[in-house]
Amino acid sequence: MNIDIIIADPCGNITAFVPAKKIPFTNIETAKKILADKTMNVEQVGFFTMPTETADSNLWHLEMMGGEFCGNAARSFGLFCAKKRKLTGKNSIPVSISGTQLPVIVNVDVEENFAEVEIPPHLKIDQLLHKLNPHESKILPVCVFDGITHVIAKNISANKKNFFDIKKIAESAMSTETSKSGNNKTNALGIMFFDSQNQFLQPAVYVYKTESLVFESSCASGSAAFAICKYKDITDCNEIFLLKEPGGIIQVGIKKTADKIDSITIGGKISFRYLQYFSDT
Repeated sequence: MNIDIIIADPCGNITAFVPAKKIPFTNIETAKKILADKTMNVEQVGFFTMPTETADSNLWHLEMMGGEFCGNAARSFGLFCAKKRKLTGKNSIPVSISGTQLPVIVNVDVEENFAEVEIPPHLKIDQLLHKLNPHESKILPVCVFDGITHVIAKNISANKKNFFDIKKIAESAMSTETSKSGNNKTNALGIMFFDSQNQFLQPAVYVYKTESLVFESSCASGSAAFAICKYKDITDCNEIFLLKEPGGIIQVGIKKTADKIDSITIGGKISFRYLQYFSDT
C-alpha cells in the first residue's frame, strides 16, 4: 500500500511522520524499512493521529518508533500541526507525544518555519564510571528523562566502539536501578559525545524496540541533557546559548531559580517535504 509520509528536517535530525489510524500504534517493520531506505536519509520514525470529533482528546498525537520521547520530533510535529490547521504567525501548540505523560507546548512561528519546545522535566542526574584503560577513568554525567536517558561523554571519540562500551556500563547501572526500584528500563539511550575544544556535540541514540543506533545530526533532548549537566552547579541562571551539532545550530535556553530548573527550551528552523512510500506491511 502507498503511505503519505511527511519528512521533517529539524537541524538535520531527519524524522519521518507516518499517519496511523489509531494510537498506540507503531509498525516496527515499517519503521525499520523507512530507516533502511537510503533515499530518504531518515534518522527516526514517528506515527501520528489527528483528533476527530469523537476522540477523547483534541490533541494531535505522535508515537515515536520505540515509544521514546524526542524533542526535535515534538517541535517539528507542533509546526506541522500548525501548518495543517492553516495557522499563521506565532502560536503555542499543545501536542501529545510518546515518552511523556503530559502534553508538550510547542511555540511556533509559521512564517519563519521556527519551532521551540519546552523539554519535560528530567527525573534525575546520575553518573557513570567509565574506564578508558587500566590506568585512566572518567566520570560521565547521566541525565534521565521519562522515555530516554542521556550520557554526556566529554572528550571521548564519537565512534561505535566507544558507544557500545558506554552503553554496556549504562545498561548495567540501569539494570541495578530497575531491580531496586521496579521501574522499567528506558526506551532509548543517548550518548552525547562533546568535543570541548571545538565546542561540538555529536549525538548518538540507540532505540531498543527497533534495535537501531543512529549517530544523529542533532538531538533536542540530548542538547537539553547537556545543558542540565553544564549548569548543574549553578544556582540561578537565565541563559540562551547556541550548540553546534552535525546538522547545524541548536538554540538552547535554560532558566534556574534557587537551584531548581524552571524551564529548558530547544529551538530552531524546520523544513518539510512530502512523499509517497510503498509498504507491503
